[in-house]
Amino acid sequence: MMWKRYKVFCIFLVCAIAFITTGCWDKVEIEKRAFVLTVGIDKAKGEDNKIRTVFVFPNLKAYISTPMGGGKGDPKFVVSGVGSSIFDIARSIQTRLNRQLYFGHTKAVVFGEGLLKDPMLFRQVLDELERYYEFSRKINVAYVKGDVKKALSATPKYEPILGMFITDLFSNEKITPYIRTGDIGKILIQFHNTNGDGLIPLMTYSKNDIEISGAAVIKKFRVVGELNGRENATVEIMQNQMEGGSIVVEKNGVNVPIQIYGVRTSKRLMVQNGKIYLILDSIFEGDVNGDIFDRTNEVMTDKFMKEIQLLAENKIRSDIINTASKLKNEYKVDVIGAGDLMSKYYPELWEKVKNNWDDEYFPEVNVIAHPKVFLRRNGLVR
Repeated sequence: MMWKRYKVFCIFLVCAIAFITTGCWDKVEIEKRAFVLTVGIDKAKGEDNKIRTVFVFPNLKAYISTPMGGGKGDPKFVVSGVGSSIFDIARSIQTRLNRQLYFGHTKAVVFGEGLLKDPMLFRQVLDELERYYEFSRKINVAYVKGDVKKALSATPKYEPILGMFITDLFSNEKITPYIRTGDIGKILIQFHNTNGDGLIPLMTYSKNDIEISGAAVIKKFRVVGELNGRENATVEIMQNQMEGGSIVVEKNGVNVPIQIYGVRTSKRLMVQNGKIYLILDSIFEGDVNGDIFDRTNEVMTDKFMKEIQLLAENKIRSDIINTASKLKNEYKVDVIGAGDLMSKYYPELWEKVKNNWDDEYFPEVNVIAHPKVFLRRNGLVR
């Protein structure tokens, strides 16, 4: 009996040792990985069906302290190549890189102007980004005019790790509506639902600075124009996506800033006498953040607050009409959901107009805005 127990114990011990000492067959040491935080993609110059892809990963040695102080060297490495696909280029880069490119921690993908002027090539890139398992759906996406490699070679003075800096900028979307949501998962859904119409956050750069503000207007997978930060904020109002922001109105020669901390927009579509109306009802809540020093008694009155509310409503209404006109007449891209409402509430009419909606019928939509501003507080005074 004791002998049998001894054999069982020995077998168990051998199995335990074998299990503990087993290694991963595909293990890669951390110092042998290149953690790609930012990817830039553009159309290759002089090549019809090829792309140039730029990979940016941190130089970890630059952040390791030494007896002489901090680490040395450029805080990031930038490598690029030309090929038929992102991962075809990644594999070719491995022939001249002593680390293994890894995309599990990628923070941002930046599209170049040339890519977004070639709809077929852009669709191929989107499909590849959607299918590859290492790319998270939370990766931020932006569009940049000019040379993508130069843009990704910028070193922001506030944060040398570019991918982290871009991610931190996008996190400010809750503070300022000038920054559009850059979530690649949402952008892919947007393109699926609209057959290639939508908005992509706009990025500009200099040697030591990166800015995210405004949006590139995409029509049928091709860039057709841009919206500035204020126009992007107005579109977010129309899309019921604005979370907060600010408005400045002028009263008697004085600029009065208003902080907006709550916005709700409802949309409805009406067809009457052969005309299409898109009605936007928006409710804003906010505070007055300033007026002019030593005029407290006037600022505290209901009359003053009502006058400021009316001025803010007029300004918001004007912004909505002007931005909608730009989308309708200049770009002819319905990113405010008029066609979606028609397909839901007027399906028979939608079947007749959907093939020519953007170019023929959307420009004829009459946009009517009814903003209502409620100012709850007028700031901290004595």
